[in-house]
Amino acid sequence: MRGRSVRLALLDPAWIVVATLVGLTAAVLTETSGGPWRFLSSLSVVVPLLWLHGIYQISRERMPADQLANSGEKTWVFLTAAVGLVILTLPGIVLPGSELGRTVGKMLGAPVALAYFASCWLAAAALLTAESKKPNWSDPRLFGVFLLMVYAFAGAWILRSRIQAIASRNPTPDA
Repeated sequence: MRGRSVRLALLDPAWIVVATLVGLTAAVLTETSGGPWRFLSSLSVVVPLLWLHGIYQISRERMPADQLANSGEKTWVFLTAAVGLVILTLPGIVLPGSELGRTVGKMLGAPVALAYFASCWLAAAALLTAESKKPNWSDPRLFGVFLLMVYAFAGAWILRSRIQAIASRNPTPDA
């Protein structure tokens, strides 16, 4: 698990940009021609979500043991966003333009978006806690790192050196 988390966190930013471009192009093709492009449009969110999960995991592995004990494992938030996104894209393939597809989209859209933004916030908080060795929810940098993670196609380039610094440290023995 640790090797995979490090590889995801250190994902080359170019892959995030490519996934974003492919996803946005697929979204445009879905709107203009329909078809199976909708599932590909999820790449613009799934690849950054994997990157965020990698950052979250390696940051938690390098947090001080007392901070790690105070914060529960919240991987389920990342999983909720990923599964919800897959469910949102499936009705477009199976039943394009159907009432079921629209209903599922309306019911799951807001919770999936909330889970994605919560994933960005958790990854940003974990990164800052691993850097400073103490959580500080009033740290003004937290919102800035959160925005860089929301806009992963740019944030991956800007945060890369900080992520590499965290990844190069030895994991906490209790992690």
